[in-house]
Amino acid sequence: MTEASDEFQGKEISLAQHTYNISPKKKGQKRPHFPEDDEEANYAFSSRRMTNKEGKGMTKWYCFCAFIWLAVIGMAAYLVPTYLLNTSKESNLAPLAPAPSSPPSPTRSPAPIVTRKPVAGSPGGLGGGGGGGDGDDDITTDPPQMTPAPSNGVPATKTPTRLPTPFPSSVTVTTPTPTANNGIPTASPTNLPVAEPSAQPSFSPDPIRDYILTIAFEGGDEFQDPESYQSKALSWLMTQQVPSNPHIDVSARQGSRLVNLSLEQEAKQLYALACWYYNTNGVANLATDEFWLPNLPAGTTQLPGWFDEDGWLSSASTVCSEWFGIGCNQDGLVEAIVMNDNLLSGKIPNEIGLLKDSLRYMDVRENYLANIGYGEYNFFNYLTNVQILKLGFNYLSYDGIPPQLGAMTSLVDLDVSYMLWYGELKPGVFQPLQNLEFLAMGGNEYNSALPNDLVQLPNLKFLYAEFTNIKGNLDFIGDLTGMEEIWIDQNAITGTIPTTIENLVSMESLSFTLCQISGTIPSTVGNLQMLRQAWMSNNDLTGLIPQEFANLGNLERLHLQGNNLNGAMPSAICEERFPFGRLTYLQADCDGLGNVDCGQGDCCTCCGPDCPDF
Repeated sequence: MTEASDEFQGKEISLAQHTYNISPKKKGQKRPHFPEDDEEANYAFSSRRMTNKEGKGMTKWYCFCAFIWLAVIGMAAYLVPTYLLNTSKESNLAPLAPAPSSPPSPTRSPAPIVTRKPVAGSPGGLGGGGGGGDGDDDITTDPPQMTPAPSNGVPATKTPTRLPTPFPSSVTVTTPTPTANNGIPTASPTNLPVAEPSAQPSFSPDPIRDYILTIAFEGGDEFQDPESYQSKALSWLMTQQVPSNPHIDVSARQGSRLVNLSLEQEAKQLYALACWYYNTNGVANLATDEFWLPNLPAGTTQLPGWFDEDGWLSSASTVCSEWFGIGCNQDGLVEAIVMNDNLLSGKIPNEIGLLKDSLRYMDVRENYLANIGYGEYNFFNYLTNVQILKLGFNYLSYDGIPPQLGAMTSLVDLDVSYMLWYGELKPGVFQPLQNLEFLAMGGNEYNSALPNDLVQLPNLKFLYAEFTNIKGNLDFIGDLTGMEEIWIDQNAITGTIPTTIENLVSMESLSFTLCQISGTIPSTVGNLQMLRQAWMSNNDLTGLIPQEFANLGNLERLHLQGNNLNGAMPSAICEERFPFGRLTYLQADCDGLGNVDCGQGDCCTCCGPDCPDF
């Protein structure tokens, strides 16, 4: 591994001619690193920038156009008044025109008026409103009490700060210039007509409505309530021209071309997105009742809604080009939904499963979504082609792991960290996820050991299960031969470090601080040739520090403070200190703050249990 690749590493997967960079790491950080930490990652969210040469050319063109327009306006300023004056004079002399023999042709009725919701945060802003989800709640035990907002509930030490995963580089999210007509149709949704039985077969004049009835998850019963999010979605869809015209221009892809979706394809896609809008935008749930409503001005009950909803429900033909957070593939079908930290509320609707054929990437972290109970996770059953799913830092609640998660067999990257999942981790749920490489599940409230079907996943390389009340011991660690990074800090893990730790030939970052691990550190740690970072602090480790740590030429961090280790720090380890080696951080209980002797000079970089764990 080269020096350049150490600074930014990641696993890339190929997906329909697109590249997604998943689970990257950056040295010197006690958290998973995501590419948006780098300036170049933000480029994927913006349109192509012009070069200086292009900018100068465009300036010359704009100046020429401005000159022409000024000339036209000048001529119009002279000719138009003259023409009107002459016309007025002639009209006064002309005879009255006879009455028309037939009524004039009707003019086109004006388009429906749309309003734009105020920017989130302004009191009383227009919300997306709508009914909540409708699943059954099978929880038999009381879930943990609601905790403060995720950003405030993260432990102060050794907890990864989950940052948004960048949008796939091949998909560009366009943020259009706000216009007065963006927003939600003001027309109230109407009930579906109930046809009276007749002797003769009748045919509906509206194929869109008929088609939606055939794919409705509740057989059409959801449309009986005009205030349900499904009714609102259908009512909006009925205002659109489908298939849309002009065709969808997928110009952000290589080989730019126009694509034309069928009525069924576009109607299904638009209905699914409208359901998403009406069930997550300004919709109350347990989280909003606790954290939003008490902070609204007196007498205000309307939730603020999304931070950014540019383009949404403006036009069927602009889904791929103007709808915020939406990315499409070359066929004009929705491939990605990236709406992390956008003040989503309500709950994820099952109708998002209608995008199952095309959806590959979904990031809704750091919002106020609150799916609760078995029936409200049925959307997992449909998202069988999704490879990257980010749900962390929401208020989703479940006793254990929803079994429907096992249907998502294409998953490569899964983030379900810092939510309200709790209880026993039952075996069998993770077994179907044979493609899973990255799993972040920390910050929940489990009370069992990691199930064997999880730790034995053949492709799992990154596991973050910190601060989640995991129990058991480290006996399983010797089986993680393909693992590159595992953090299981702040858990009720006991026992000793097994000698089979030497099997972790691919391990680069290992962390199990603030647990209850005892015994000595086995000398077999010297076989972890890829190890760059090791946090073993704040446990009950005893004995001498193995000099075999000096064999690890890639080691940059070694945190051993807060234990009962004793004796001298091996000189071979001190000789690996930077700049003579790569070891930059070496922490232990030394200088009178413990029984480890770091000798003279600057061998140890920090002494005592108060040394930082990052």
